[in-house]
Amino acid sequence: MPHTCDLFEEARFFIQLLASLRPCDSNLAAANWCVGAHVGAFIGIDDAARHDFENLGRQNVLHEEFFLKSNDISPMLRDPVAVNRLFRDLRNIRDHFGQGLVELRTTMQLPDIAKKKLVGSPRWYLKPFDALRLDRLQKPRVSEFELRKFLEFYMRTTLLQLLCQNMVVMASAIQREVSAPRN
Repeated sequence: MPHTCDLFEEARFFIQLLASLRPCDSNLAAANWCVGAHVGAFIGIDDAARHDFENLGRQNVLHEEFFLKSNDISPMLRDPVAVNRLFRDLRNIRDHFGQGLVELRTTMQLPDIAKKKLVGSPRWYLKPFDALRLDRLQKPRVSEFELRKFLEFYMRTTLLQLLCQNMVVMASAIQREVSAPRN
């Protein structure tokens, strides 16, 4: 699955670029570029997988990962916080409205507490949904209920944590398909 893996590596590269940026106001534009490029590459994994699976003569089961429902009965077919569909909405807000996705905040995190800091260190976070104005999308992929669930789950999560966690899940799905028995 060369195209799928290539897009996965591209998505990972943009996370690495984001991680290399010191969280400060002067790097905010670059952070937005990195996240926009990451989300675009991540969504591109779906198209790359379609091409790879066609070449293998197999059904593209990786495609399902991008459209899992948050309320599916089967835990194997459930994305509890609809993150992959949210990524499509984020890409559309970024691409069609030029909206920045990243903000800089100093929320207290465990590393700050461990270092006995009085205030949180600056870190990158996903902008709040009211600031992103996802309501501008003609066909949003994520419902209001799913957005609230996402916020409850990721409210204090840094953007790097969120992106890396999602990449681990996608890596697992790709690995499952790469190692699937051939007919």
